[in-house]
Amino acid sequence: MKGLIVAAGYGTRMLPLTKAIPKELLPLADRPALELVVREFIEAGITDIIIITSRRKRVLEDYFDVDFELETILSTKNDHTKLQLLHSTSFNLNISFIRQPRMQGSAHAITLARPFVGKEPVAVAYPDDIFIGSPSPITELTKIYQKTRKNVVSLYEVPREEVHRYGVAKTKRISNSTEYLDILDMIEKPRIEEAPSNLIVPGRYVFTPEFFEIADQILSCQQASETSEVTQTEVLKELIKENKVVGVPLSSVRIDTGKKLGYFIAQTVLSTLHEELGQQFKQFLKNFVENDFQPSKKLLSRA
Repeated sequence: MKGLIVAAGYGTRMLPLTKAIPKELLPLADRPALELVVREFIEAGITDIIIITSRRKRVLEDYFDVDFELETILSTKNDHTKLQLLHSTSFNLNISFIRQPRMQGSAHAITLARPFVGKEPVAVAYPDDIFIGSPSPITELTKIYQKTRKNVVSLYEVPREEVHRYGVAKTKRISNSTEYLDILDMIEKPRIEEAPSNLIVPGRYVFTPEFFEIADQILSCQQASETSEVTQTEVLKELIKENKVVGVPLSSVRIDTGKKLGYFIAQTVLSTLHEELGQQFKQFLKNFVENDFQPSKKLLSRA
């Protein structure tokens, strides 16, 4: 199975920073969100990865490339610590990049990978959603795909008052399974009183080849102009009619880094989990809170 990362969007929720820096490369502690998603694929045993980008995001390719000049400089200085950090981003993977020429929706972006995916299933991830904990979402979803051979979507419980921000699933418990649910319908950003549940569908999926077939049909029927968009929800709703979609309630904790508050939270949480500096950062936060969130020279001098 191949992995697909959709990273072609404008990142408008994170402006002004994303005017110059792709949101997928914004740091979470000392790693960007894009790398965390790549590591999630690796955990699931997926080593062939396709990343959908756009014309403003050439730097995504540079991040996973080998920097011979910098390696030479660090080798000359015998700076093995920094060399090790540099090598930690050069994964033993087959990573390909495809540019989405026009913003025509998530379904269009995914179909661009069809020549590379062929007639196999594909695991799909959006870097806005970061998950903390084990097993990772991709690991859980691929496991259920192997059991059902259906399209698999992730499910995550949120407070009822937040459902209007997301795609929400209507589900049915399968009597012989505690691992996954039948998906009966999906509603994009419903009003609270119209939401069928408080189970949202965050950015992790496994799609079968049928997803591409239906997406192509919808796109061709639209006679797509430069401004028209087709979302993956539209495609999934067609597959749901044929009972070809199941959902997996995720075990890990989700943080939406595509919005500023979520990004701030993810930055803080992942910094506290940092292997080398996490404990020091926790102590700083403790002192900062005890100081009533007021910076002081004494407090900041310890950083």
